[in-house]
Amino acid sequence: MNTKYREILREVIPAIVFMVIYKYLSFSWAVLSSFGIGSIIYMKEYLKLKKLKPFSYLGIFSLVTQTIMSFVFKNPKVYYVYPLISNSVYALIFGVSLIRKKDIVSYLARDLCEREEDFYILKPAFRKVTIMWFIFYVLKVIIKGFGLMNWSFDTLYYVNFVLGTPITLYLIWYSFSYPGKYYKRVQKIN
Repeated sequence: MNTKYREILREVIPAIVFMVIYKYLSFSWAVLSSFGIGSIIYMKEYLKLKKLKPFSYLGIFSLVTQTIMSFVFKNPKVYYVYPLISNSVYALIFGVSLIRKKDIVSYLARDLCEREEDFYILKPAFRKVTIMWFIFYVLKVIIKGFGLMNWSFDTLYYVNFVLGTPITLYLIWYSFSYPGKYYKRVQKIN
């Protein structure tokens, strides 16, 4: 399966399963199902690649922390505290990488370029993708922070899902397609 479609499924399936189980069973079962699906996804990645991607370690940490926090505090809204923290960390990482002019997407995408010169041609495209992810994480922090203080769990979940999942899917697609389009455009000019 194509990498971008695999990443899209990784975003959508757990979110939908969580909400269905939350609505028809309970918050605890939804958290456990989320943990189970996440664990399967990471195990599958490890078995296939014989290693985990760098961001997968953070994902596993997030999954475990969010699950533990949900059961310890027994308050559905706590489910969003760790994502708020992790989104803040991502925003900070993307922001600092932009300030230092060593954008994180370039670092992650460097291995995907077959030739070193292609990497340098694509660097402006990777920077633009990094800017888009930075803006996205800042918006998620603002929405989650506001939602934790003012909305019910259900409202917070739906707003995060509607704004988060489609935008995340778009950014995943954009992250893969924009550098290719940029590369073709630069090749035509040269």
